[in-house]
Amino acid sequence: SWRTATSPPDIAPPTDHLITPSATTPDAAPQPDPTLPADTQRHTSRSDAFCATRSAGVLFLLNVCRWLDLPNRVAADLTRWAWVELLARALLDTETIPHDPIWLWLAEMDEREPGTLPGSELPIWNTFALPTNWLHEPAPLHWYRDEEHLALFTADGLWLAVAPRTDEPAALQAAQLARPYGDRPQQHAAPPPRFTARAPWWPHLHPSLRHWLGYAMPSIRRLWDERTNQTAPATILQSEHTAHIYTSTTHVDAVWPLDAVSLPARLAGLDASPGWMPTVGRVVTFEFR
Repeated sequence: SWRTATSPPDIAPPTDHLITPSATTPDAAPQPDPTLPADTQRHTSRSDAFCATRSAGVLFLLNVCRWLDLPNRVAADLTRWAWVELLARALLDTETIPHDPIWLWLAEMDEREPGTLPGSELPIWNTFALPTNWLHEPAPLHWYRDEEHLALFTADGLWLAVAPRTDEPAALQAAQLARPYGDRPQQHAAPPPRFTARAPWWPHLHPSLRHWLGYAMPSIRRLWDERTNQTAPATILQSEHTAHIYTSTTHVDAVWPLDAVSLPARLAGLDASPGWMPTVGRVVTFEFR
């Protein structure tokens, strides 16, 4: 077999085995996932700790979460499994395979009711700030205001910050927003476009997550394109080959046939086994054989 390179563990992994945590029911009503059939959405018990899927490549987004330092960079109470699902859905958009078992598996790993979307209990927020370490090259900064908000963005279309208008002059508020990004912004006639998914699940996603993804996805998609040499996400995250995911309380092992190796994923380091991940409490391995 051919195992991918494994990152060194942060600390020793746990030693307990075979106890599968039970799902918890949130206090707030979870948002349904319209891409799943109704009988699936009514299902509330956890499935077997085994998943056969053609979308196992979405687990490569665990490495993207590491690159972006999610969830640490966002003040949202979401697990890394939830972030993997959100990034996968946003990157795939209308190319998402709606009935693939991976979505039920991710919901179970997130201890969320199968058939629901992440983040149903989040508060509403109307601000945004791009982590400064996501910007690799300096670019001229622009700002734009309307009656309610002031936005800061780069000349090449990356959103940096959005905040409610204050009583200060707009130029002064823009300069304060720009301080972490290291340039003095200039007023611009119009803001860049926000990301909006065309898939049917998008309107059902929590408003705060739609808000955040709308501003953050241009930067995330640019990172994806730079790392993968502009390979379409569906080419890497989905496959014509079925993979098998084996789950315990200490491990997640994803196994593909050898023919499923993706050169763009390999060159980008996406299919490198993450190893021990404290944020998910498991050792995660990717194997091709």
